[in-house]
Amino acid sequence: MGLNQVRRCSAATANWTASASSAPSEPTNAAAAARRAAVLVRPAVPANSPGTITPSLVMPRSGSARTCRAVALTSSTAGCMAGGKVAGSTADMTGPPVRTPYSVQSVMILDSRPEAVLPEYHVTGRDPPGISGRDTGPVELSPFRIERFYARYEHSTRFMLSSSDCESRTIGALLEFEPDAHERLLATWCGYTESPGGPELRQAIASIYERTGAGEVLATSSAEEGIFLLYHALLRPGDHVIVETPCYESALEVARSTGAEVSEWKRRYDDGWAHDLDALERLIRPATRLLYLNQPHNPTGTLMARPTFDRVIDLARAHGLVVFSDEVYRELEHDPAGRLPAACDAYERGVSLGSISKSYGLPGLRTGWIATREAALRDAVATLKDYTTICASAPSEFLTALALRHREVLLDRNLGIVRRNLPLLDGFFERHAATFAWTRPTASPIGFPRVTGIGDLTRYCEQLAEAGVLLLPGAVYDQPDHIRVGFGRANMPAALDVLEAHLPAG
Repeated sequence: MGLNQVRRCSAATANWTASASSAPSEPTNAAAAARRAAVLVRPAVPANSPGTITPSLVMPRSGSARTCRAVALTSSTAGCMAGGKVAGSTADMTGPPVRTPYSVQSVMILDSRPEAVLPEYHVTGRDPPGISGRDTGPVELSPFRIERFYARYEHSTRFMLSSSDCESRTIGALLEFEPDAHERLLATWCGYTESPGGPELRQAIASIYERTGAGEVLATSSAEEGIFLLYHALLRPGDHVIVETPCYESALEVARSTGAEVSEWKRRYDDGWAHDLDALERLIRPATRLLYLNQPHNPTGTLMARPTFDRVIDLARAHGLVVFSDEVYRELEHDPAGRLPAACDAYERGVSLGSISKSYGLPGLRTGWIATREAALRDAVATLKDYTTICASAPSEFLTALALRHREVLLDRNLGIVRRNLPLLDGFFERHAATFAWTRPTASPIGFPRVTGIGDLTRYCEQLAEAGVLLLPGAVYDQPDHIRVGFGRANMPAALDVLEAHLPAG
């Protein structure tokens, strides 16, 4: 069908009307369009002309998931279309909700007849509850409690017994992976890099995945930037998000900062940190846009069972949800046979968040990435990234690509450290069973034991830092009866000795 007659109206008012006017068929400012509010459209078109008139939503390639009526999702950037025959005085072309991965910029009425000259008509619609045609304004971010605590102690405490990353390496050690790497690093041009990441970096990242290619990867300056970008590219006031908790605090707080409503898919120590699929299904609403997962899990070090993962993906697909999967600990499963598929490979609307920091032990390179096969989501993130870091550091890109080409070397060493340290923690917790109990981790270099008989654990962790060993109080995860321990560092045995010497008497 040709786009011969176009009628457009803005989607940024609560109750709006469009009349005949001339307008281009495609939006020209995708960045601005991505910031517009959603509308729940129920077109009512007066039948002033015979023929087939089709309401369509114009979709910029960047934007966020919205719920629309009377549309059927297509992959075309021309929009989402549904037909309705005009007969009698009114054609009420409505249908079941269909989620689209784009923000709503405008509504068009299309007539397929080249000779048509449509008289003036109107399209009316209303915004979904809670939107009222406008953003609710910025939501203030709360202090990032994990980082505020570490800012006080991380670089002044002798032993990091709560570190979330594995043992690191020097740049010199990385350069030894390839014989000419040192010369190539010195020859690296310190100009701007490509915004999505250079081809060499993206190819190295894509080698982690099975179905997701280099062109479907977007490099970020740390995983933290990836969280910020995806949430703010996708979510708006009136949207609903589900976040697996307990979790890294930005997964909750940055989602809230978009103005979206956030529900927690809570996991509990008393249930062995099990995933309650019935509870997840009850949380899903018509306005739900995104489900955040973290597997392997921070802070518990547990790993979702494959049948559970498959069921979660099935639920997301049935409801059209984006699955934002934080996979920064992937490839550090204690038994690689339990490794889950990457979300970007398992699901067409899956977004995998990765990082060179955790499993690979190279946080100083400050390189992360998102990987997704859905072009609209990548474009939305890329558009917003122009307002954050624009591009990555050229030396970091070089070193990250080098490291990922040899990631098995990094993983083998780090898994060796983890496997040596875990039995030491088992013995420690057995000796002090009246104080510590945990669900033993199955992936990552972290765990989350419950602590009894000590009192204020935040104050206790502060006192331990002064004694030379750093634990992370569970209060930063809204779990005040827990602490996070890290066992990915080679000096963990010495750190454990200091901790044991400073346990309360009795």
